[in-house]
Amino acid sequence: MDKTNGDHEAVSGRCETMSITESSTQELTIDRIECSEFSDSDFRKHYRGKRPFILTSALSTLSPQTYDLDNLGELLGDEQFYVRIYGEHRFNQPKQNWDKYCDSVSMTVSQYSQLIKQGKAAKEHMYLAYQPITNTNLAQPIIDALEKLPFELDPATELNIWLGPAGHTTPLHWDSNDGTLLQTTGSKKLILFPPSQSRNLYPFSIFQKTFPPWFSQVHPQTPDFLRFPRLKTALDHKLEIVLQAQELLYIPAFWWHEVTSLGDSYTCSFNRFWHPKPRWRSLTNRRGVMISVLAAMVNLKRQISQIYQPVNTVDNLRKMGAKLSHTDSSGKHHTQSAETRESSSNLK
Repeated sequence: MDKTNGDHEAVSGRCETMSITESSTQELTIDRIECSEFSDSDFRKHYRGKRPFILTSALSTLSPQTYDLDNLGELLGDEQFYVRIYGEHRFNQPKQNWDKYCDSVSMTVSQYSQLIKQGKAAKEHMYLAYQPITNTNLAQPIIDALEKLPFELDPATELNIWLGPAGHTTPLHWDSNDGTLLQTTGSKKLILFPPSQSRNLYPFSIFQKTFPPWFSQVHPQTPDFLRFPRLKTALDHKLEIVLQAQELLYIPAFWWHEVTSLGDSYTCSFNRFWHPKPRWRSLTNRRGVMISVLAAMVNLKRQISQIYQPVNTVDNLRKMGAKLSHTDSSGKHHTQSAETRESSSNLK
């Protein structure tokens, strides 16, 4: 069995081991664990940085009615959020043929909810994805639930909302931080692969402009073995799960995952990214390190160009200082483009 998915000592008497898929040589599993019977010791010993797991009843304090479309619109009011527009036909063609990852438009949640109800969001693959809500009326109960988790996490990003029609798929990718996905409405299917399968999943080139290099070229649900023959090997290591409402999924950094919203209406989820611990785990993925170095070089170039801009007043100097401070604190994933919002150095 793959080292990343190696045998582990189960949390005795505390978890339901769920069989996900089988190959001729192995059976892959994921653990569903009751939140009240999980501990920080369990997390550190068996899961942190090693394998995904699901906590059940992790969000039992949250009221499902809160995440009704109309109520979400009232709670979030006039605040504008970016909605991705992938287009009606983009998912019917190879990713190599896409001219861009997606377009985006800004609107309120109430406006977007109307598009979901009308069916336009599903038809045009419109998805309100990875939008920060930390400073909204919606955030505090979710943050409280995260703070009550029985294991320690170090926040790397804000709390983000993912809201969209059933049937939408976020393509296969990895994030550079550990992530937690909290499902509040509906359910989602996730296909996951360990980092050891990166080569067999054909990531996009670092120098390719349409997709970020933490995305895969393959469609795991409709494999093309003629174009991607090594995908056969990766599929032997596939995990496939359905995340239900009030469940939380932990995804270690650099694990590949594709996410599909199920049902016939809409789904609502929240996620937050966390710094990998111990910190040296961030250096275990060669591609991730390379991307970070390139991002640092780009940020340095931006800072140098700002430093040498003419500064005529104290106010302009202060403004520049604010810009530089923002650049210093944000990595490659803190830009507002739809492509970079996919990655976990923001939250992923």
